[in-house]
Amino acid sequence: MRNIQIFALAIGNVGGAQSSTTTHLTDATTSAIETSTPTVDTEALDAAGGIGNPDGFNFLGCFSSNRDFPSFTQAYSSKENDAYLCAETCLNANFFSLYNNKCYCSNELDLTTSPSVSTDQCDIACPGDANVSCGGLAAGSRVIRRQAALNVLLSVYVAASVSAGETGIIVKTDFAIDT
Repeated sequence: MRNIQIFALAIGNVGGAQSSTTTHLTDATTSAIETSTPTVDTEALDAAGGIGNPDGFNFLGCFSSNRDFPSFTQAYSSKENDAYLCAETCLNANFFSLYNNKCYCSNELDLTTSPSVSTDQCDIACPGDANVSCGGLAAGSRVIRRQAALNVLLSVYVAASVSAGETGIIVKTDFAIDT
């Protein structure tokens, strides 16, 4: 197993809308993992465009990619797409993501090639639930036919069960794991 840090981000990480209690833990594969128990300001959450929180997953954020999200595989394309349908489809994956009418599943997220961007940039409403964001387009971009094109921003969710040492997620971030 590679010596890497693993993380998951609770739904509370929405633009300054959280406060948290922090604990530092150590394990065999990392020197320190920061954990956090967030509290959420629901008004700020609603202002972020509605992110949904399907059973078994937590909203991670809006992500871009300079490599077309290579670990994400398209699960389906549907006019009913929303976070709950995609979560059900990707139940055995560590991550799922949304872009317009498409759902993608993955077991890893490489933050060196797929950095997070401001949540408000994922401003496309899901066709199956207009209150949930289904990704966005990077500024000055146009749609190209690929798995997930360079110009696409994905709304990404992480499995609540993901914990340190379980996956090959490459992480260099100050985000926290929900405990």
